[in-house]
Amino acid sequence: ATNITADSVTLNGTVVSDGETKTWFEYYSKGTEATTAEAEETEDSVMSAQVTKLSPDTTYFYRILSQYIDYPDDCIYVNDTAKAEGEELSFTTKSNSRIYGTVRDTEENPIEFAKVTCKGKKAKEKVATDADGYFEFDELGKGRYKITVSKKGHKNSVRVVKLGKGAKRQLNIILKKK
Repeated sequence: ATNITADSVTLNGTVVSDGETKTWFEYYSKGTEATTAEAEETEDSVMSAQVTKLSPDTTYFYRILSQYIDYPDDCIYVNDTAKAEGEELSFTTKSNSRIYGTVRDTEENPIEFAKVTCKGKKAKEKVATDADGYFEFDELGKGRYKITVSKKGHKNSVRVVKLGKGAKRQLNIILKKK
């Protein structure tokens, strides 16, 4: 699985055959029924399928399936006895939880280039605010995050944010001069 986002993935697999085959992927998450996605050949024997409308922060299981197709007497039919199933694999979609906001001084002016750090169990990221004082941390999982904001000549600000699955939390932080 490649190109994994919060709601999509590209499934990849290899099918080696000396004849015409129909190939597809089956995928599911725990407690749901399998869904199929038709595979397209991207290179010799390499099959791919783009899957969308997935749930964020969810583990999915998938496998490639292929079936030999016979062509007798100009009629197409699928030979049920020549079916192959690949090994079951898994991937987890990214979370779509995020923390974002602005950093301003006590007179409500945006503070550019403030350092904003986000620390959590599965994340440690740093960004600098833009000209509007804006910052953003995307694709965070559920959990607790410590947000620390610093800028030379100002007192640091620390916030603790708890995010649920798919949560979006806006912070408007005021930094006071030292």
